[in-house]
Amino acid sequence: MTAPTAPSTPARRPGRVVRILVRLAILAAAMLVALWAVEVTIRELDLFGVRYPAETQRYRGELLDVTWQRPDGSFDLDGTLVRHKRSTTVEFLHSTATTNALGLRSPEIELPKPDGVYRILVLGDSVAFGWGVDDEVTFLRRWEAELNQRDDPRRFEVVNAGHLMYDSVQERAILDELLPVVDPDAVLLVYVVNDIEPSRDIVEVLLQQREPPPLPERDWIDSAVDGLGGWYPHLADALRTIVVRNRNYDSILAEHGGEYRPEEQESGRRGWERSKVALVAMRDACRSRGLPFVLLDHAYPPIRVLQPFCEAEGIPYQSLVFSDEELGMPIYNSRMDPHANALGHEILLGKLRKAMEAEGLPPPGR
Repeated sequence: MTAPTAPSTPARRPGRVVRILVRLAILAAAMLVALWAVEVTIRELDLFGVRYPAETQRYRGELLDVTWQRPDGSFDLDGTLVRHKRSTTVEFLHSTATTNALGLRSPEIELPKPDGVYRILVLGDSVAFGWGVDDEVTFLRRWEAELNQRDDPRRFEVVNAGHLMYDSVQERAILDELLPVVDPDAVLLVYVVNDIEPSRDIVEVLLQQREPPPLPERDWIDSAVDGLGGWYPHLADALRTIVVRNRNYDSILAEHGGEYRPEEQESGRRGWERSKVALVAMRDACRSRGLPFVLLDHAYPPIRVLQPFCEAEGIPYQSLVFSDEELGMPIYNSRMDPHANALGHEILLGKLRKAMEAEGLPPPGR
């Protein structure tokens, strides 16, 4: 009698494995195409302002000249460090910047200053410059237009000497350069955190080939976004803006009580001492010519030590700081670019108008 045979197990068909692999490959390809589509969309539409770093790089490359090297080859690290190229126009993604014959973002001015002109020189960084908007949109140029609509026989000129990343030492240097040339009737300084975070430190690192300061401690989110950036740089920039940067900035604000405290930052300690010396020097330079010198505070996070210092040194102080309510409004160029947009400049114009009325500037015409 023949023993019954066990039922045979059907062999696993290789075709099934192949189909699974094909589906996985299709899924992976679809994900890559989708990520590529998101990357292109973010780049072309400049979603979240991801092209802001590239645009500021263009500014440095196309609109700036290096001034830290003297003719004898030595370095002047207490000067302007950089200056705008003269009579140059650069068309950025969302705005156009044009400099006059003095390398300033202003219409051409007549030299020497003619009779009947009241000229206001404004110092500052990118806030005064009006980064990200056309010149006619900036609060300074709009203020100039308002002044010239007054029933006043004088012609008013607001000369914008703002440069991106200028600190107080550079502002003092450009004031020394421009005072005898521009011959202003008043000088304003738009003061921000950059005034304390010294640009000189960056230049010293470059010139002395020193190691830059260590980066903040990073976690797996930072590493994952960096890895993605090798293939999809604009998508990675968007994620850094939405997740990493906001998280880090919020933690810094919380750690320091919602304000900028120079004494708690290494660069801040050095920069604040330099800034104080430069502010006193600017005050004295203006006093020697009988000129009003007013500091306009637009620092965020707020710098609580600034106003008491100005009061102690006899430097007129006015605030252009956005209120909490205004900070919640759509007043910025983008998520990545925190500079004021047209609405932001409109609010700044209102604050500047009130500040100048409080200071009695410009004084009534004779």
